[in-house]
Amino acid sequence: MLNRIAHTGHRINVVLLTSSLERGGAERQVVELANAIDPGMFNVRVITLSTNNPLASDLRDASDRLIALPKRYTYDLPLILRTARVLSKLDAAIVHSFMFDAEIVGRLAGRLARVPAVICSNRCPLSGPRQVQAVGLPCDRFMFRHHDR
Repeated sequence: MLNRIAHTGHRINVVLLTSSLERGGAERQVVELANAIDPGMFNVRVITLSTNNPLASDLRDASDRLIALPKRYTYDLPLILRTARVLSKLDAAIVHSFMFDAEIVGRLAGRLARVPAVICSNRCPLSGPRQVQAVGLPCDRFMFRHHDR
């Protein structure tokens, strides 16, 4: 499908989904990727799950390309539906998620919105207290089958 879109001259809608645009390595990579992708071929939007986005000032055309869908609490299940609605509205052909919580949201919302390509690339291995690992690792294993490799 993506080849057909590219050959018809239409721009491919890409969504980069991340936890936030705080000052960090993965967050910087999201901004750099969004700024480097050819705007003649791709229409790139960035969705963050936070309102704390200091690196947004480095994102070209942030007012048009940045969407904040903040998590209301740690396990915000309605966020998946809110994100799926936005992905559908944007007619996303690709959703690429970064960071653990954004990956879970991206995998599920991408499938609900019938996004053709769902990509996850965790830049921050799951670490932290045992309680986080006890929930996070099984969740990650379960979710593995819900994205493209």
